Amino acid sequence: MDPAEASDTAANDEAIQACRFDLLEKITDWEGIFDRLPAPVGLKKGRDLVKSSGGFSGITKEVPAYPGGNQLECLELGVLVMQGPVGDATSRLSLVQTIDVCTDYNLSLQVSSCFATHFRDINTGNLRYQLVEGRTRGVLIDFGGATVAGKHRKQSASVDEMIAFCKDDALSANLYFVSTVALANKQIAEEYEVARAQLATAKETSGDGNSMNLVTAQRKFDKAQNIFDQIVRHRYIDDMESMIYYMIYNGLVDIGEKIKAEQLADPKEKATAWNKKFEEVFKNLKELPRIWKKMITDLITAVQGCRLGLEELKRLNPQQPDPDPVEFTDAEFDCFVRCHQIKVKAKEDLLKREVKKAAKVERDAQGVSRQTKKVKRSTAC
Repeated sequence: MDPAEASDTAANDEAIQACRFDLLEKITDWEGIFDRLPAPVGLKKGRDLVKSSGGFSGITKEVPAYPGGNQLECLELGVLVMQGPVGDATSRLSLVQTIDVCTDYNLSLQVSSCFATHFRDINTGNLRYQLVEGRTRGVLIDFGGATVAGKHRKQSASVDEMIAFCKDDALSANLYFVSTVALANKQIAEEYEVARAQLATAKETSGDGNSMNLVTAQRKFDKAQNIFDQIVRHRYIDDMESMIYYMIYNGLVDIGEKIKAEQLADPKEKATAWNKKFEEVFKNLKELPRIWKKMITDLITAVQGCRLGLEELKRLNPQQPDPDPVEFTDAEFDCFVRCHQIKVKAKEDLLKREVKKAAKVERDAQGVSRQTKKVKRSTAC
């Protein structure tokens, strides 16, 4: 890197860093969240660890290996270490506790997003909890699949590189929780590869009187070549979408509806539910409180609204490039805040509901007790 380029890079990093801390000041309890985030140690180069200077912003440039042998220069967060115990599995938490830990995960993702980190690996194994002073606190672990700054997502990447990125996004998370955008991108990439292979085959056999096959294959390939126009790059709200699936999964499993939870692993079922009405998944499930169902619906509406807003900006300004993956847009930041507020409100409402239920049980018990005493007096007479 020449001195001028190094100077520009340093100035850009400094500007991003300042912006990140401006964002952090808007987040409630971000200092507490830092205590439960992993400490970056460095990057792996083969089997060797390349030391980093600490902090999310301390990651250095490296050339990681991608499936298929591609070598792509990017900023990649390879190794992080949790400080202290990472917590227990969240499989046996109540709905209130689940909301509690997910509120912390929400903040953890928001803080790491301020440092241009795309987590990309929401699943039951990476979402843990600790009991801290009587409160259930969520701990987000395993940033090994995260990407930092998303520099490799730049528009100048080749088609082969973009295909590798699409597959990587779709494979980075458990199928239950991967976002609809990542799944759609994966399908676009696979369709491109099929069209390219068919064109290659048609060219090889075109001398055998199969010119029509060649024309058809070329038409399909030309259409598939618009891969850059079709692909929506991974954004921070994709992690929030994955978090919603985690909450849906936990809620369904909690009431013994594992079969319904399995629908999340079907890309078509998930895409249909996400783009139409997820309420169908909860239909006739009286065991789930209306408060919980409303929370899920409100979270989906918030994330969908954010994504539609970003798409609308692109439609109104077609010449304007998409926000760089490193940019934590105001719309996304506000979406994280809104999702946090929705969860806090749902928890408050569920606790009020539990208090009312407990009071009713107590009143009913007192009524039974009075009735029993009355019967005993009547019998004694």
